[in-house]
Order: sequence, then structure tokens, then C-alpha cells
Amino acid sequence: MAPVIRVDEEVWIWLQSHAKPFQDTPNSVLRRLAGLAPETRRARRIHEGLDVAALQTERMIGDLHPTQPTTSTSIEVAKEGQRSHLHQLLDDSRNYIVTNTSRPSDPHWWFQIYQSQLELRASNGDFSVVSVCDHRRPTEKVFSVPYRYLLDNILPQARLDPGGHRYMFEIKKNTLQFVFRGGVHFDGMQFLVPNAPQDAQLQGQEKALTPKVEPEYVAAYRESLKNPDSLPSRMKKYIDENGSLSWNDLKKACVQHLGCRSDTSGSIGASLQVLERDGYVTTTGRAESKMIFSTQSSR
Repeated sequence: MAPVIRVDEEVWIWLQSHAKPFQDTPNSVLRRLAGLAPETRRARRIHEGLDVAALQTERMIGDLHPTQPTTSTSIEVAKEGQRSHLHQLLDDSRNYIVTNTSRPSDPHWWFQIYQSQLELRASNGDFSVVSVCDHRRPTEKVFSVPYRYLLDNILPQARLDPGGHRYMFEIKKNTLQFVFRGGVHFDGMQFLVPNAPQDAQLQGQEKALTPKVEPEYVAAYRESLKNPDSLPSRMKKYIDENGSLSWNDLKKACVQHLGCRSDTSGSIGASLQVLERDGYVTTTGRAESKMIFSTQSSR
């Protein structure tokens, strides 16, 4: 087995700055910079995702959410002789490309971008954050968001992760809305790359999002928000006062402070669902790892 080395974040960012998006591994970058021969066939199989065992031991150049499965690093987006705008975006080494897959049942795609990487790329001029969703699946979507737009409208209001190094964000599948920690969000439709595979079959026809029919209980819980003593109203107030908290902490608060008899009460989840649907809160993660953020809190 090849030796394993550890590098600090500054060296990792330097490696990324020399990488060819969706082609390189750390090893191939170092070989090229050192003037060594290209990678062996086995190494090439690693970063094409064909050798699963080797892939599990090799970290790819890119920024995948740590809780999501890795994906192949070779994107085929255009046939021979048909170099699209999308292909140009992926080939441009200045762009910051993040990719992620998700399960069909997941409501979001999850991503992370590093503050230091953004600042490093910005020192070399304009670039875009290119987000690739569900790579090589029929649902694949690609967004290209100019860094200037993020810098002017989003990042000053977004929260960094607890370590203060990266911005976590999600793209909602049903609305294509980008949501950053702290509740700041924007419509991703305006940044959808038209030549992505899911658009090729539309031949310029306008895409329509099919609205989902809400369960009947949603309307009832939404109506109860008009009553300041209802559970949804009390939960909203508590979340606003705290700014953010975990799902477990919210359930405990509902029992200890908000009048619920049990932390397994379905009313807690139903109330949270309505608050999220109506834009009062945003959530990240799933199940017991879920985090809840107020969109109206100043904290």
C-alpha cells in the first residue's frame, strides 16, 4: 500500500489551485508539478471511479460534503465537437467546482465552500462557484453562481461553520433555492446552466415545476400560527430567540418549556415542517443530526 501523508489546509488549497477540475488527484497534481511521468493505469482508474477499493483510500481534489457519498470525478457533459458553455465552466481552472449526489428521497443537495479558497481565487480575478447536483443521474443539475454575487448579497449574512473555515449550503430540489447557514437564501433558477443534461431534451422549452399538494394538517398548523399560544407560535418564538439549535435541543425545549408532554409528539415535527415550508426557519442535516436556524433572528 502506498504511504499516507497529511498536509495542512494551506498546502491543500495550494494543491487545489493547481488541479484540473474533475480530473486530478493530489498524486497526479504533484507528479505533474514535479515533472514526473503521468499516473499509471491503476491511478487513472482511481480518479475515474472505477477502482472502488482504491477510491476509498484516495481523497479527491474537490469539496464534497462529509456526510454525502463521493462521486466520480470525470464529468461527460458534451459530445465530440459540441463544447458547451457548461463544458467551458468545468474546464476553467479559476472556477470553484463543488459536486454532490443525494438519495432520491433527500429534499436537498448539500455542499460546502471554504472561505480561504474563495479568497485565494478572488485574488486572481472573477470566477464562479459551480455546483454539480446528482452527477451522471437523470436529475443532474448544474449551477454557476458568480463569486461577486455571493460576496455582495449572500456571504456577509451567511454563517460560517463552528470552526470558522467554510460556508455550508443546500439546494432545495423542489424549488432550486440556495439556502446558506443563517437563513440567507436566493433563487437558483437564474444560475441554472442551460446545457446541463437535464435541459438537453427540453430543446428550449420552458421548464415547469410541479407543485406538491400539501397534506391537510399543514393548513391547520399554519392557521394556528395566528394564535400566539399555539405550539407552532411558541416554537417559532423560541427558535427566533435562540437563533439556531439542534433538533434534540428543540424537542427537549418543547417538553420543558413549551407544553409538550413527550419529545416524541408528532406535533413537534408537524409544527417544524410548517415553519420551514413558510420560510420562518431553515434546516440542515437529517434525523438526529438536524440543525434548525431562524431566518428572522438577529443572533
